[in-house]
Amino acid sequence: MNNSEIYKIRGTKVTSPYPTQLTPAEHRLIFSLQHVFAPENIFPDCYFPKVDFRHNAIYNQKNANFDLATLRSLPGSEVVQIDCIALGPKGVFIFESKDFSGWIYGTGDQRYWTQTLNFGQEKHQFYNPIRQNAIHIAALSELFLPQIPVYSIIVFGNNAVLKSITNLPSGCHVVLQSALRSLISSILNQPMPQLSPTELANIRANLQAARILPTAITRSEHISALQEK
Repeated sequence: MNNSEIYKIRGTKVTSPYPTQLTPAEHRLIFSLQHVFAPENIFPDCYFPKVDFRHNAIYNQKNANFDLATLRSLPGSEVVQIDCIALGPKGVFIFESKDFSGWIYGTGDQRYWTQTLNFGQEKHQFYNPIRQNAIHIAALSELFLPQIPVYSIIVFGNNAVLKSITNLPSGCHVVLQSALRSLISSILNQPMPQLSPTELANIRANLQAARILPTAITRSEHISALQEK
């Protein structure tokens, strides 16, 4: 992919060589990330082939702390849609954005989390976003060398209140949009080896070569396949 085909990100506007379909939460996410990462290292709205992470040796090596016996892949689609990927000197960041309001409860090992509204009078369940992002990381794991750190970051909008979020796996973070830049800065400031420009360029090339363009499958088709299940 040549330089003319790289995403261009200005404010909350994203242009790319193919149509992107960003939600308001994803637009806010991109707006925050562009203040931390170089534009050529931000990849919004990406599709990749889904893999069975339970038989993925590289993924299991990187995520031995996950309870793989209880993790299951999302049904219904042969692709995964990743809200955003960002590359930095300390590793690869995989983002899942959630535009929920109300109180949020969940643990790393639960299958479903709970959204509570109207002071506890109304409750809704949604699939554990940590598991959801684990599936995304599994789809990408063979594109990176095992020693490259991968961070799973779940971002909720500022209308949410993270009441009780516990038992998170190592390398996984759950944060409000308002605290995202502070979290990323703390990770980037950790005293650990940095990726070289060559390593970052290789990861960029691998991502660009492996992703599926939405001309083959659109976001709406992907969502419909999941909902049918």
